[in-house]
Amino acid sequence: MNKDRRKILGMLAEGRIDADAAERLLDRLGDAQAVAERSQPAPPSPRYLRVRGRADGAQFDARIPLALVRTGIKLEAMLPNDTAEELKEHGIDLGQFAGMAADELVEALGELEVSVDGDKGEQIRVYCE
Repeated sequence: MNKDRRKILGMLAEGRIDADAAERLLDRLGDAQAVAERSQPAPPSPRYLRVRGRADGAQFDARIPLALVRTGIKLEAMLPNDTAEELKEHGIDLGQFAGMAADELVEALGELEVSVDGDKGEQIRVYCE
């Protein structure tokens, strides 16, 4: 609970204001907070899905435009076969995103960060930038 809200509720508890006045103050406080939240710039949307790693002595670095995702291409189709298989072996199935709408998928990917360290020295990192 923020300081202003606590102060209003304290004034109500002490009897310095009645419930109607407290409600009006809390409404104004909520409106002011909403305006402040709207005025903050939104974080930039991710533009690329990045897949980096090392497996079987080979290194790879894929930078995939998320605009491709919006066209309907499947995520698994964008990765090297052995990378997708390695992710599945570690319990990560990108096919689970197949049923999502493109914009919803891009939004979900913005939060995605996966790191896999295999027992044979394999390393895979999937994230958005």
